[in-house]
Amino acid sequence: DYLDYLSQGIINVKQGLDLDIIIGGPLGLYLENYLPDIMRRINEHPALHPNYTNIYIDNVEGNVMSIGAAIIFVERLITAKIAITGE
Repeated sequence: DYLDYLSQGIINVKQGLDLDIIIGGPLGLYLENYLPDIMRRINEHPALHPNYTNIYIDNVEGNVMSIGAAIIFVERLITAKIAITGE
């Protein structure tokens, strides 16, 4: 079952890196409805605390890489404006 393999992969990443998980790209567009089932499968794993595993679905369509790159420059612009105006 695909969700079993996906859940096990998430468990492996969580145990190895101890990070929040963001599932995006084309896969993220289809997984939102399955998130409760994925969380149930992950929370059944004895080594993970149920309230400690954070999984987010990124369902942004389009060129996500461009959006991510633009955030850097927008943040710099906002920070510079705050520094100049004091707001």
